[in-house]
Amino acid sequence: DAEAFPICDGEGIGFSSTKPARRYQSAQTLPSASEETDTEIPDYALPDWLETPASPTKPLFMPNFTPTPKPVNEYARIRGIALHSMMQRLCAQEDPLEKLCKITPEGFSEAEIAEMRGIIQNCLDAPEIVELLKKSEAELEVAAADGTLRRLDCVTITPECITIVDFKSGPPETTIPKSYAEQLQDYSAIMAEIFPNRDIHAGILWLETASFSWLHS
Repeated sequence: DAEAFPICDGEGIGFSSTKPARRYQSAQTLPSASEETDTEIPDYALPDWLETPASPTKPLFMPNFTPTPKPVNEYARIRGIALHSMMQRLCAQEDPLEKLCKITPEGFSEAEIAEMRGIIQNCLDAPEIVELLKKSEAELEVAAADGTLRRLDCVTITPECITIVDFKSGPPETTIPKSYAEQLQDYSAIMAEIFPNRDIHAGILWLETASFSWLHS
């Protein structure tokens, strides 16, 4: 029951396609036994190299390319996407730690996966983060008054208040950057329209340090 997901270029995460699988069959058919005819097969001489034992020291094939390491900026990007998706998959889970053990992002080495799991494990060591995840919904899609859609990372809805949390994998900031603050304000305004007369709390969970930064309205 292990779960794996690939990392793709572009916006967001690439998951398995929801389109139905297709099977292609050739129009050609093999002749039936009654249609087969005896065919004389000519003798062929085997080449000498086929019967030459492989050298124990020299490989028969040497690749004509040198693997190049992933660019630092590109790796940081796909690593951030993976961490983001891993956290979202822990929302609404009764046992987030058990779920974490079943999530394996594809395209990373074992050491890289272990490092990412360690970061999220550090988050799960904080009881307030675990409680938040258990009660939250991930990737909640909401519509603004003009009809445009927003997708929220992590949202907790109670009769008294709405808590909106955005996951960030980059280095934590002492204050919420302007672009992030504007994004959270936008989310808060939409949720206030949908759920009037409720307190709205919005903030960022910095995954690297398992710490929160809250937007003060």
